[in-house]
Amino acid sequence: MGYYEKRMIKILSVVLVIICIFSFSACSKTSREIKKESAYSGEVQDMGIFDNTAGEALPQTIIYKLITDHFDSPLPNGKTVKKAIFFGI
Repeated sequence: MGYYEKRMIKILSVVLVIICIFSFSACSKTSREIKKESAYSGEVQDMGIFDNTAGEALPQTIIYKLITDHFDSPLPNGKTVKKAIFFGI
């Protein structure tokens, strides 16, 4: 490898590092709203989505049927993949 090729590789490496630094710094400067944890947990509690009792719990077989029905149904227009997330205790 000649002198000019080595020099070009060094220059391109420096440029790549500079681009990466600017990219990472731009990603960290988003304008996301930051909420206090107490305010957020209060909002979630006010939704009432966690106000369930043991008597209202669904058997695993019903949950399984809901999930399999979701994946067995046709895809909506414009969608390429189906997703599901299940949280349970």
